[in-house]
Amino acid sequence: MSSWVSHLPTDVPYRRVAGLGMNEIELRANPQLTDYVVQNPSQNPKLPYPDNSFDGGIVTLHRW
Repeated sequence: MSSWVSHLPTDVPYRRVAGLGMNEIELRANPQLTDYVVQNPSQNPKLPYPDNSFDGGIVTLHRW
């Protein structure tokens, strides 16, 4: 899941940073994303990407 921030270092060049989230306004506001998909994983848990699309993935738990 992604939002308006990716929690990735800003001084590292990334070829692709794809985000998946439920709020298009927040995804669009994330300057690190090269592309995004709006999807509710509770309603559709299948990722919308082909196998072997990424070299890695990250999940960040943010506690307020």
